[in-house]
Amino acid sequence: PGRDFDPAFSADGRYVYFASDRPGGLGGDDIYRVAVVGEGFGAPEHLGPNVNSAGKEWAPMLAPNGTSLILSSDRTGGAGRQDLYVAERDGAGFAPARPVPGGINTGADEFDATFLADSRTIIFSRAPDLTKDRIDLFAASPSGEHYPSGARLDRVNGDKDSYGPMLDWSAPDTLTFSAERPGSGGMDLYRVRYRIGDSALTEGPEPKAVP
Repeated sequence: PGRDFDPAFSADGRYVYFASDRPGGLGGDDIYRVAVVGEGFGAPEHLGPNVNSAGKEWAPMLAPNGTSLILSSDRTGGAGRQDLYVAERDGAGFAPARPVPGGINTGADEFDATFLADSRTIIFSRAPDLTKDRIDLFAASPSGEHYPSGARLDRVNGDKDSYGPMLDWSAPDTLTFSAERPGSGGMDLYRVRYRIGDSALTEGPEPKAVP
């Protein structure tokens, strides 16, 4: 009866990670996962206090190599509003979530993040205040272990909201996202190809609406 949202399959297809405000969590919204079993799903599993907090956790996404879980949280101790955190795989669970190192987290809202095929480059959404300001997609590739603040994806973003980036596991050089672009008439799904260079992301051709 509550909110279950931001679903994401793992690359191996074994789990769906999602956010929920169902009873039994630690805060307003927590991260769960559910195993894919045969033709259905197992019981939802709360990811515990290493991943969740008394704040709101959103948009979990496991890296393609399966070692890192990225999510956003407004927990205390962050840079402000929603920030990006990473929890590293630890056996069957995860080590405590830590802020993504470097300058990627700001006083704005950073959320809806995904690792690209290299399991290092991050695409994420940012808005000064996601409840009233335009949301744009940004990319950040690390230098060592630290991330810069990120570069706005000019070709991908339009003059209205763009968010919800996610890899297409059947075509890992393709990114899908939600956007309201000129002439669309509303919020639609799009996909765009990309290439990761030595130090930055190269946007491919103009994004195409998913038919």
